[in-house]
Amino acid sequence: MPIKFKKSVAKFVKQSNGTQKKVMDHFYMSNTSTKDIVAAYESTRINKYKDKLKKELVRRGVLDAHV
Repeated sequence: MPIKFKKSVAKFVKQSNGTQKKVMDHFYMSNTSTKDIVAAYESTRINKYKDKLKKELVRRGVLDAHV
């Protein structure tokens, strides 16, 4: 399973026949911009979440692995 950046969101889209359809929006690390990940990394204090962000930034080459 890919790592999530934030929780998924359910949207309800109106269809042409008058009913609603539930559409899920998922926010994965691989689909998030580096700028957003760096901003979240600098602003968070939760170690578990910060570690997930750090691993993604190391994978992208933004941070050194020994920081």
